[in-house]
Amino acid sequence: MVSVVPVPVNADNYAYLLLTDKAKGLCAAVDPGRARQGYPGCKGEGMDGRHDSNCGNVDLVNILAPKTIPVYGGDDRIPALSFKVSDKKAFTLGDLTITPYFTVCHTRGSVSYFVTTPDSPEKAVFTGDTLFIAGCGRFFEGTPEEMHTSLNTILAALPEETQVFCGHEYTASNLRFAVTVDPDNLEVKEKLEWSKDGKVTVPSTIGEEKRINPFMRVGVASVQDAIGGERDPVAVMAKLLIRFPSVTVILANSSTTLSISLLAIAPLANGASNATVSPPFKDVFHSYAVGFAKMSFSSATLTLARYPSLPWKQNFTFWFLP
Repeated sequence: MVSVVPVPVNADNYAYLLLTDKAKGLCAAVDPGRARQGYPGCKGEGMDGRHDSNCGNVDLVNILAPKTIPVYGGDDRIPALSFKVSDKKAFTLGDLTITPYFTVCHTRGSVSYFVTTPDSPEKAVFTGDTLFIAGCGRFFEGTPEEMHTSLNTILAALPEETQVFCGHEYTASNLRFAVTVDPDNLEVKEKLEWSKDGKVTVPSTIGEEKRINPFMRVGVASVQDAIGGERDPVAVMAKLLIRFPSVTVILANSSTTLSISLLAIAPLANGASNATVSPPFKDVFHSYAVGFAKMSFSSATLTLARYPSLPWKQNFTFWFLP
């Protein structure tokens, strides 16, 4: 069987332990975020990840030294990378066969890992920040066409029973958005009610994502109608991204308010290097921190109100330079 243990990291990230050799008790760490937090007693055979999610690689390699731990990935920016994978070229870890699929868009090096084992019909795919439950990652280094290909050509072609293990616990907020663009989908509403008590919601399955995830339903008429009747799937993908509701930031030391579309805000919340917003504010730079994002400047403070429908972390304080 494919045995996976979710390891919650920071506020809403997931890393995973994947059992690779039951007889030897060996495992792989998938997207390790904080090795000392998630794997204090781990002895591993291999690990993999994407460059924006695997800051625990170096720590984990050091923890397990002097044993040499291979680090698999598809991006030269991955810390401690020792084996660069190729698209669709399978490799083995213990009892498992792992096939990398290059699912680019969130980053140029985004890889999804499809896992099978000869002694079980179970299958799993680790999708990082490409496919979430009922959502998908931001298009930081790619285009709507590339995300459409990653989700609806590559991942959608996997067997429907394949379990999906994603990189973040965004399920409830993703489903709140899904309801707004697929309002007659009863399965979305049922899944939303199920997700509300703060439970660990992974895994879903590829089949379920095809039924509840609006970004995998860009060819469905009800979703197309909800965003204005667009029929081209790539255009629907792009419009879904910008359909997330606008938010308002309030200048703390005055009554001035500024409405910023989520196309401007979302990169700030997820790790882009910069963004530009309307006057009176200029270039906004930031660093990503645990559970919130901060931009440090010498001037006024802005607070972004909490909005439950946002598909990314909701608690932010911003410092802007007027």
